Amino acid sequence: MPLSPGEQLGPYEIVAPIGAGGMGEVYKARDTRLDRVVALKVSKAEFSERFEREARAVAALNHPNICTLHDVGRNYLVMEYIEGTPLKGPLPVDQALKYAAQICDALDAAHKKNIIHRDLKPANILVTKAGIKLLDFGLAKLGTSGIGQAPKSLDDATLSMALTGKNEIVGTLYYMSPEQLQAQATGQEIDGRSDIFSFGLVLYEMLTGKRAFEGSSPASVIAAIMERPAPSIAGVASPGLDRVLRKCLAKDPDERWQSARDLKDELEWVSTKPAAGPEPVAATSGSRVQTWLWPAAAAIFAVIALLALFRPSLFRPQPKATGAIQNIALSIAPPSATGILPVGLNTATPEISPDGSAVLYHSAAEALLLRRLDSVTPQPVLGMEGKVNPASWAADSKSVFFATSTSVKRMRLPDGAPETLAAISEPLHGFSEASDGTILFAGVNKLYAIVPGREAKPLEMPGIAKGAGFRWPEFLPGSKDFLVVQELAEGLENEIYMATLGEGTLSNKVLLMKNQTMARYTPSGGGRVLFVRNDNLYAQRLNREARRLEGEPELLEQGVASSPEWALAHFSVSRAGVIAWRPGRAFYSQVTLFDRQGKQIGTAGPPGIFRTLELSPDGTRLLANGATVLEPNQPGSLKLRDIDLNPTTLGALWSADGAHLLLARDGRILEHPLGGGQDRELAKAPGILRMEDVSRDGKWALYSRGAMTDAFYAARLDGIAPDPKPVLQTGQTVINPRFSPDGRWIAYGELAGDNLNISLYVQPFPGPGLRQQIAKNGNHPMWRKDGKEIIYFTDDSVWSVPMDTAGAQPRASTPQLLFHTGPMAQGLTDANQMAVSADGSRFYLPLTATQPDSGLIHIRMGNGN
Repeated sequence: MPLSPGEQLGPYEIVAPIGAGGMGEVYKARDTRLDRVVALKVSKAEFSERFEREARAVAALNHPNICTLHDVGRNYLVMEYIEGTPLKGPLPVDQALKYAAQICDALDAAHKKNIIHRDLKPANILVTKAGIKLLDFGLAKLGTSGIGQAPKSLDDATLSMALTGKNEIVGTLYYMSPEQLQAQATGQEIDGRSDIFSFGLVLYEMLTGKRAFEGSSPASVIAAIMERPAPSIAGVASPGLDRVLRKCLAKDPDERWQSARDLKDELEWVSTKPAAGPEPVAATSGSRVQTWLWPAAAAIFAVIALLALFRPSLFRPQPKATGAIQNIALSIAPPSATGILPVGLNTATPEISPDGSAVLYHSAAEALLLRRLDSVTPQPVLGMEGKVNPASWAADSKSVFFATSTSVKRMRLPDGAPETLAAISEPLHGFSEASDGTILFAGVNKLYAIVPGREAKPLEMPGIAKGAGFRWPEFLPGSKDFLVVQELAEGLENEIYMATLGEGTLSNKVLLMKNQTMARYTPSGGGRVLFVRNDNLYAQRLNREARRLEGEPELLEQGVASSPEWALAHFSVSRAGVIAWRPGRAFYSQVTLFDRQGKQIGTAGPPGIFRTLELSPDGTRLLANGATVLEPNQPGSLKLRDIDLNPTTLGALWSADGAHLLLARDGRILEHPLGGGQDRELAKAPGILRMEDVSRDGKWALYSRGAMTDAFYAARLDGIAPDPKPVLQTGQTVINPRFSPDGRWIAYGELAGDNLNISLYVQPFPGPGLRQQIAKNGNHPMWRKDGKEIIYFTDDSVWSVPMDTAGAQPRASTPQLLFHTGPMAQGLTDANQMAVSADGSRFYLPLTATQPDSGLIHIRMGNGN
């Protein structure tokens, strides 16, 4: 019986009935798991195993002109919900050709996967604002003999029912091919050329508004399809299009177009020819000239049109270099309702697809949006709401890679189900896919590769220091060579390398250039590397065989935004050289001093990149990035030149007395005098990569063996060496541990589950004892000197948790908002970016230096080819 609004079918809640189909009822419904609207087609009978198997094959189709099949239930299909109207003629020839090319493109994508539609008709083709959408793809082959049942022969009784209008076959009879009708009687298989015949029938109806084969009865319709010659459209369209249609409607499949791709190419060629005019006759030498003159002229005009599109500068006077943007084919102004994330964030880069047909960007509401360049409306990428992390295109331009706090995922656009590729619980910075399906991505201090059919493995990197930071790897098309940024210490330019992915190993590492931000490659123009320097976008030729850059960099654009904090420039480039970018300049941070009411009362040092901040015990100096000293309300900074730290190791802290720095080096904790002199070993710390915190009495240091770790270790600094066993290990990723002033407790953050939230806990040191959650969402806990408060911050706010630690168990009160900070620099999740005075009255935070942001994305179609 029909379902009512509010009823549930599996995880789907009925919203409203849409209509009835041959297989049953159709409803608008809501997917309660992903909170998206879907179309639910409910069958009158349960599906067979064979039907489910074939339906799931159809679900693998991913094409902008094919309605996506999301899910298959025991008696229902879950489809993409589409707002549109069924295709109806007559249409203007140019409009019909546009729709016809989209239909052929969809058929070609399906046929390449051996999926045939078998029920192509106007009712299964919707016209939407974004173009054509084909419905019920590949499912009709199971519909003529009952959904979920094996096909059976159309015997005399069944044929009689069809001819008398009492069988389902009549619904699609007008659009069947001759071999499809024969297959009803013989049970033999048909191929994609049957869809091409049906397409011809649809094309005829688009152009004329009438069916190609009419009849007074089903019997006469069948006879017409089997025997009557194809009708002509000579009075409606050009002779060339008439020939295309007649070839679609050939009775013998061998005489038709043999692929939808060939058919689409022919339609596109016809669309460039004159709509009317006499055909050239090949009778004399003069007429032979005519037979090649039109194609040659068309080719010349096509080249001119392409040049006008991709190199408009050739057809207009060149202005002087004034900083104005040149060769922009498109500027995207996201709708005011969604906006766009500001430049400077690691998610602010517009990512153009490898084929140059679409761009991904994040809205101001932290949703990932897909904007196809042939559309004016962005589509939300469902399932990515609130997951603010960089997404990278897969090589097929149809899927994206992204990361949660616990895994690497791949998802078909715009609303496929995310597929988990690997369990990785650390921040990731960039994905790239090779032509053979190998996936390369960057963690905090290692590169990972996923070879098809295998698990993710960190790369062996001979000759590269442990803990070196890498970001934004990118495969060069057709090879295992890739570009990658290696981060250096703050204040130094990063290094851009070309390397090769071997069998689990990075090899052939060659330095191409030093630059603050990453580089990207395009094969266009003979193969070039694009990069941003001093707010300008440049291109330089890459000799891939010699593995070196050649010639002088060519200036492409001025005023391109970047974020040195992330070694990221806000541009991307397609294989054909289409560039998408955000206008602006390099974003740096300014260490800003707040009072407890949130009033800005000063700054410290010049603008720069600040991954860590730590206030000296006497409150007079700030240690930034473990290697630079800043003073409050002073514009300058002091670089400790004898401190050489990788930015991801975070290996330096103030000593308890503030007279020294404590360094992590080669499995040891060293005391480094600020005024120069010999380092002194304080403790052995096997595997140490990062110094995390030092107790107030100077007796203990917390350290870890890598970024985004699952354990912290404690080392005695008074010469008593404990066993190197974890003092804090929860089974999840733990970050930013901080000793309480009396040394009895440790506050820390934990990432748990497949989300981006961090929970804060307090537990006894050195243990044992139970832990207590003090905040559900926050990071970077800092104790006040009396132990009666823990201060932490979120993305844009500072919070306080009153604490009582006098008893055997700590007691935490409800978190209280202290103040909003404004836009903060988003650095490493597991690196403390906040410093707090001992009495909790002064707060040092790196704020993003504000600058004008147009909120635009520019697309440049030509880039110097």
